[in-house]
Amino acid sequence: MQTYFDSAQVGPFTTADVVARLRSSALRFATLIGQVTDPAATSRHLPGWTAREIVGHVTVLPDYYMEIASGTAGLIDHATQMAGKNVENLDRVEDLTLDQCAERIVSGIDAFCDLVEHDATSTVAFQAGSSGTLVQVAAIAVGEYEVHGLDLAAAIGAPWTIGKQAAAMCVSAALPVAGAQWIDAAASAGHSGSYRMKLRGGLGTIHVEFVDGAATIHGSPDSAAENRASTLISADPVALLQVFYRRQSQWAAIAKGQMLAYGTRPIRALTLKDKFLPI
Repeated sequence: MQTYFDSAQVGPFTTADVVARLRSSALRFATLIGQVTDPAATSRHLPGWTAREIVGHVTVLPDYYMEIASGTAGLIDHATQMAGKNVENLDRVEDLTLDQCAERIVSGIDAFCDLVEHDATSTVAFQAGSSGTLVQVAAIAVGEYEVHGLDLAAAIGAPWTIGKQAAAMCVSAALPVAGAQWIDAAASAGHSGSYRMKLRGGLGTIHVEFVDGAATIHGSPDSAAENRASTLISADPVALLQVFYRRQSQWAAIAKGQMLAYGTRPIRALTLKDKFLPI
């Protein structure tokens, strides 16, 4: 399996774009924490997770990403180990109050963003044997705060909207960096096929190619990039993010016109997300 990526940016987004969005997303999440009145409230998006656990999960992320940058993080070997790693990370912040979590998120993300600004193109080991640049890791972190903001808001009955640029940043990094390691071996076994996902609004393109079950994934800042993909997908980036993160049904996205498949093999688009393990 191989992954290709541009070292200086994520899709059409510069390092400055990603860093600014990460600071904003983390601050939005920290502000949302202030609205939590029942830490035991659960989210429909994450069955079994309480508001306190959602907050704890993203509180540890700045420290964890700093450890990834320094090469000292305890990374998982396979995507199926992610749930265990999440539980392990929760233990690191179990003694913090909600207010302390909010403060730690903001200060921690500020420190991580400073590092990204100065060393954006440094390549680091990521989860499950993958690797990416620091700016790509930062873009993945944007998705963590945006998606888990949606989870927390659902638990406490607060409004939350994921922005199109934030969603595009995340999927443009998460799929090329970690996607090939998140392939469901059973679902993709023997499959060969090429896909091009065009993010609406000129927000980039993601190319996925399977050869006998093995995936190659890369992104392009050029939404009009051409290749020989037989399955073409036009997608609203927020819908695509939520479908791959299992926060929205792909059928709902199709019914709303948020995702459309065409090309010579459009029917294959219906099973693409199922070839990936839940992110």
